[in-house]
Amino acid sequence: MQTDLFYQAEKAEGKSTMSQILNRLERKPLTTWEAITLYNCTRLAAYVKILRDRGHDITSTWKHHNGKRFTVYELKPAK
Repeated sequence: MQTDLFYQAEKAEGKSTMSQILNRLERKPLTTWEAITLYNCTRLAAYVKILRDRGHDITSTWKHHNGKRFTVYELKPAK
């Protein structure tokens, strides 16, 4: 069942979206708003879950700015 979920997510949004998100996380943190504006991706949390399930160590931190609360995702370097 999990494999089907991975396949459906990649097929629905295109594998390039997954690659773009992973490439960005390898360089610097990413917020949902950045994912929307840069990659037209409205399902960042779903992609992060898939990447975590595939073994990537991604942290999520709640931030506050201008009265708004949002999550910043960051990929921890491989050891």
